[in-house]
Amino acid sequence: NSRENKLTNWCNDPVVDGESEHIYIRDEVTGEIWSITPKPIRDEGQYIINHGFGYSNFKHYREGVIGEITSYCPIGDNCKISLIKLKNNTDIKRKISVTYYASTVLGVSKQLSSPYISTYLDKDNFIYSRNPYNSSFKETTAYLKIVGGKEESFTGNRKEFLGIDGTIEKPKSLNYEKLGNEVGAGIDPCMAE
Repeated sequence: NSRENKLTNWCNDPVVDGESEHIYIRDEVTGEIWSITPKPIRDEGQYIINHGFGYSNFKHYREGVIGEITSYCPIGDNCKISLIKLKNNTDIKRKISVTYYASTVLGVSKQLSSPYISTYLDKDNFIYSRNPYNSSFKETTAYLKIVGGKEESFTGNRKEFLGIDGTIEKPKSLNYEKLGNEVGAGIDPCMAE
């Protein structure tokens, strides 16, 4: 991301780390929601964070599950990969889901770009965002795809994801079995799957 051509929100404030991209973990039986990274849902547990040349690694233990995320951009590819590993450290059979959320900008600021961004889904269940009115992004498409999951749901609508009175720490949509599968133009854009 650059200042003028952001893919997602960016905040240059170490105290207030703004809404951008988040990964949520949910126990499908208990409804408990947490994150492997300290944001968006921080708890009292230990977070182990390592940054190296071209990657960041996060580890966290919660609800009997060891979670690990390694994020990196492969050399020569225009993409970011977040590899998620979950290990059940209990004798109880678990049903765990992962939801990735990205607040799309595709321009200078979300406030200026949002009215022009459209979201859509293709036949392979990739969710896309486009901003054809921004000269830098006219031919660019941002996309999100979770690989390795069984039941997929998605949304391209931030208001649907957060819900009324919802926050990035407690999005209302994660209280339901699936996301709303809403995409289109003229909505507050995001990509969540």
